[in-house]
Amino acid sequence: MSVTKITEKFTTKKATFNQYITHPEIFDCDDFNIIKLFQYAIFREEGFNARPYWKWPFFLIQILLFIKRLRIKKQPHFVTNTNISILAGDTHRSILNNAGEYKSRYFENILKHLNREKTIFVNTNLIPSETTHDANFHDFYEYYSVLPLTNDDKRLLKHLKNTYNNIISKLHLDASKIRILQEVIQIFWQQYRAYRTFLEYYPNLQIAFIFPHYQMESLIYALRRKNVKIIELQHGLIANEDMFYVYDKKILKVKEKALFADEMWTYGEYWKKILLNGYEYDYKQIKIFGYYVYYEKNFSKEFERFADKIKKQYSTIVFATAQKNLEQHLAEYLNFLLKDSHQKKQNIALIIKPHPSAAQDINQFLIKDFQNTFVVNYPMEWLFQFCDIHLSIYSTTLFDALMFKVKNNYALNHPLFSDYVEGIVKQGIAQKLEMNENVIDKANAVASSHLTQSPEYFYQPPDYSMLSSTLMSQ
Repeated sequence: MSVTKITEKFTTKKATFNQYITHPEIFDCDDFNIIKLFQYAIFREEGFNARPYWKWPFFLIQILLFIKRLRIKKQPHFVTNTNISILAGDTHRSILNNAGEYKSRYFENILKHLNREKTIFVNTNLIPSETTHDANFHDFYEYYSVLPLTNDDKRLLKHLKNTYNNIISKLHLDASKIRILQEVIQIFWQQYRAYRTFLEYYPNLQIAFIFPHYQMESLIYALRRKNVKIIELQHGLIANEDMFYVYDKKILKVKEKALFADEMWTYGEYWKKILLNGYEYDYKQIKIFGYYVYYEKNFSKEFERFADKIKKQYSTIVFATAQKNLEQHLAEYLNFLLKDSHQKKQNIALIIKPHPSAAQDINQFLIKDFQNTFVVNYPMEWLFQFCDIHLSIYSTTLFDALMFKVKNNYALNHPLFSDYVEGIVKQGIAQKLEMNENVIDKANAVASSHLTQSPEYFYQPPDYSMLSSTLMSQ
């Protein structure tokens, strides 16, 4: 799993992308549009190290695929199942309940309201999951992605080549962006091939629940080719500054072909209003489903022992939530805080929860001189109930803290992400914390933030009746 290098503000990247899409039709590719694949080339600062053999002549691709198949020792085995009408597209993110069982953070609650005999529960991530799924992408991707070329492959490759050449001829891209675009198309095509073959075993599929719409283009295209309705479930932060939400009005010309979901189900009214600032989903497509995410409500004995020990030993508990690819940026501040609080003899415990999809260990960026730092994987919902102060750079966790009435909630104003922070602070979600401010000093000196909106404005109770009504309408 690669780390995404970030040296430029997301709003700057987004502005650059918008400059390129004045005529979004140039990304049309037969029955879909690859504008989102192009977007990765603009967003990424480094490539994926993927060999773009999709550009080769068909006979050379066939030879390479044959060689790759010879190296695969284990082939996937699926049986056609005409009863399956629902696909639940999960990720590898799991949570351990108090019975010692791994549960899907995003689908445990939803699956209880679906007919399991009609549902195929799939881990769509190449990262293995502790949760038990009916099928795992990483198990069938390797073989299904190197099967012999089909007529559908030849159709798709022909159009991808034409669209790619059109993009290169009309847009002024530097060599690094061209290379990344080639690699993104390669990854998309390989993953599409795997999903296409997998979905052939479920000919009566009618509806799919997935998240997010970005990085899922290959699955969305495979589902769309089968006329399956696609619903995106909110899984995290949605902000005006996001690269992959709140698209410019220019997207309207191609949004039906640009591999978005058919509907977007949000946690609450707030997120719907943010999405309506963009043009990828209209009012009718955005529905409020509520906060469906699973976590164990009762503390484990292990966590209770940990919490009791920390509370007895430290007077202030600071909880920091890390974001994927931002570990080093967060550690810049945490190292400052550790040194400054030590000099001031502030008796603090620093609790850090890594992002569940972290590609790098935050420990490698933290100074090792202090014994009051604890990197843990307890549910964030437990940690919110246990901390005195919460901080993050930009994250849904700043909003999640509202559900647990965390009074001292801080958005760290790192210069690379100040655009996100300003938006969060402006809405009263959290207070701004500068990189050279001691958060304990600030919490003691400044009154805690007061949110005028109810937490339910952001996180409504889940309405699981939407599942049955949606399925009945299909």
